[in-house]
Amino acid sequence: MAFYIKGPDFAALKIDTFRLTPQDQKLTFVQQTVVTECIDFSGHEFGFSFVDYENILSFAHPQDKSVDVMGLVVAVAELQRHDPDKSKHKICWFALTFF
Repeated sequence: MAFYIKGPDFAALKIDTFRLTPQDQKLTFVQQTVVTECIDFSGHEFGFSFVDYENILSFAHPQDKSVDVMGLVVAVAELQRHDPDKSKHKICWFALTFF
């Protein structure tokens, strides 16, 4: 399956957290993050456009273009919106390990 992820955030992982790969950041979904499934996924017209993970963190990649990353979703949490006080809403997140 392939997904478009627009507007995610990055957060540091705890130093003592178990990791499958050496990345020290996690990709998180925040309220403005939009995830849509790519129904007719075939990659870019001329192949994949993989971007180095560090370029994504430093915003060195082109901001107006889609980029490809390959990874494994290792954790998921649901968005909690039960409290009328919006500041107490829990964010939806998932941890993605990049290869």
